[in-house]
Amino acid sequence: MDNKQLRPIMYLTYFPKLRDIANKHGYALAFHGSVRRDFDLILVPWVENADNHLKVLFEWCEFIGCVIPDKQPYHNKEVKPHNRVAYTIQTGLGGYIDVSVIIPNSPRLVEGG
Repeated sequence: MDNKQLRPIMYLTYFPKLRDIANKHGYALAFHGSVRRDFDLILVPWVENADNHLKVLFEWCEFIGCVIPDKQPYHNKEVKPHNRVAYTIQTGLGGYIDVSVIIPNSPRLVEGG
């Protein structure tokens, strides 16, 4: 098997621990997409006082063993529609996690606008 074939196995093996870390910090975690090239995740605050989402990403990187560039738990960050922030985290085997985070207590969402 080459790395491309091993990535889906790696991603799905990671998922239970990534979910447990997210839950510990007050977030729900779901995945979507094909789980082939990358691992597309959605991180959603689930409790009133969820921790800062970067705590989740730092703990994920610690679990995965990824190198943290510039002392940030991600390699790329991009603001997306609907107050969503997308982060890319590199994993082993040339793979990566793309996680979209719904930021808790977003004024735009709270105000109903």
